[in-house]
Amino acid sequence: TPASAPPPPPPADAKKTERQPSKPTEKGVTFPTIDEIPVVKPVDVASLPEDVRAYRAERAKNWPSSAAVDAKRRRAAEKASRGEACDDDGGADAARRARLKEVLAAQRALGHYDASEEIGDVDGGGGGGGG
Repeated sequence: TPASAPPPPPPADAKKTERQPSKPTEKGVTFPTIDEIPVVKPVDVASLPEDVRAYRAERAKNWPSSAAVDAKRRRAAEKASRGEACDDDGGADAARRARLKEVLAAQRALGHYDASEEIGDVDGGGGGGGG
């Protein structure tokens, strides 16, 4: 029967036609050659649209340079010396917690106890039970 016939042998020149990798490999990883590595060109900021330049300037203000990090540490030290909380995001954190309490109360009112109980106590307690 044709199904039991062995497959035909490969041609004699099959080994010659196998594609050999042109790049050095190590454990299956192919490394690019120097010609294949793209050259990163600096951006001409003057040619950018005004809104992009404004965005880049705003982002540069918050970039974690050594001067910005030092200024933030000085502000935190000054706040600590005055006895204030050092958390810069305290108001937003309280607002998020209040909103979470509202959402959990609405979930419980709708009967979604599993979701609200999984989050647990939003006041910073142990979590995992009633809130």
